[in-house]
Amino acid sequence: MIDFSATLVPENGLAAARAIRPPRLPDEPLWQGLVELHRGRTGAGEQQDAALSPAVVGAYGISPSDTLTRAAGEAVERFALYPVPGEGEVARLHDLGARALDPAAPGTRLAAAETSRRPLRWYPARWLGSGAHVQVPAGLVDYPARAEDADGFDPSPSGAASGGTREQALRSALLEVIERDAFLTAWFHELPLVRLDADHLVSRSPDPHSPGVRRLRQALGAARALGLLPVLARVPTHVPGVVCTVGIIVDAVDGRPLASVGASASDDPATSAVKALQEALQIRSALRLVHRTHPARHPSRRPRGDLERAQYFTSPDGVRAVEHWVATFTAAGAAEPDTPAAVTVAGLLDALDRQGVRPVAVDLTHRLPDPIRAMGWHAVKVIPVGMQPLRMDDGLEFTWHPQRLEAARARFGVGQDPALADPEPHPLI
Repeated sequence: MIDFSATLVPENGLAAARAIRPPRLPDEPLWQGLVELHRGRTGAGEQQDAALSPAVVGAYGISPSDTLTRAAGEAVERFALYPVPGEGEVARLHDLGARALDPAAPGTRLAAAETSRRPLRWYPARWLGSGAHVQVPAGLVDYPARAEDADGFDPSPSGAASGGTREQALRSALLEVIERDAFLTAWFHELPLVRLDADHLVSRSPDPHSPGVRRLRQALGAARALGLLPVLARVPTHVPGVVCTVGIIVDAVDGRPLASVGASASDDPATSAVKALQEALQIRSALRLVHRTHPARHPSRRPRGDLERAQYFTSPDGVRAVEHWVATFTAAGAAEPDTPAAVTVAGLLDALDRQGVRPVAVDLTHRLPDPIRAMGWHAVKVIPVGMQPLRMDDGLEFTWHPQRLEAARARFGVGQDPALADPEPHPLI
């Protein structure tokens, strides 16, 4: 049985240290969980001189237990993304033939074209639709990836998830890639989203004591206690039963503006809303930290990672980009569904298949320490073949998926031409 507290005990091999901190007004309105991953996996050098180190996991919540649960889950999935020495088969794509995923194929668009012509490290995976075996490059799985595996790829933690069963982990991972695809598509096309009346959602809920509604009420109160005015809006997913919410907070630190943005997809409207708001509050804290420790006079409009992206969204240009988008949002429309219907892995896969999407899953459970696996933890990563992935490095042209973006423009009836557009960097960190 999973024990969230024991998951983070250093003797169990996953975490080197952890801290669960109470709200600290006026800076931190929520409980804050920080976990430093075990250095035996991450390497001591990765811990140094980084405001947003991949070896340090953060999770915010409305209570100590909520924060601990989120921090443990995040730590498990991040630990599983670190490469293991000696793992994988090194070969060229043409040597593997049909049993390998071509990462640069037009319908995939997950790597630069030259990657298909050189030796790569490959891991075993499965096509989720058919269950057939397939080999995938390490550059699509590991985060952070080794330099030789990262070359020509855009390594990302997106699509990784943990859970008490493989099915739970897989469901969470699919919801995350659906969220990233929906958000980045909407951001690229500057889609005028429909605002969410969070107070209406809380007051009219058929179950006002449900965990999602209770957490949303508390998170709204925490944000407003600081004088923050969060904007929540719905992002279309075109996946029946899945609600995606974006949470946006425009604020300032030391007189400098910042714009923090979070997003979350769920089959429960209140849970989607509160997770998006919690993410926005967590990113707000990260932006304030970056402003204090790594300020940039002229932030790059082509950020190469989370630090440069954070610097951009503590700049007037980044804030203007977010405010410009929010100004297009429309007033709340139809009421939220009264009773959310749980979505299953099979249901998600059916919906994606109808869109021509064929995700791949890599099981990473074997990378977890023995005591963590013995508790029942599982970890997976879903590779979003046919979807718009999360972009980490905006200098890489291949990380926009033209076919997916054009299909979305046709669905929306509005948007930018993928061949001509030069969008602002997205704000997800």
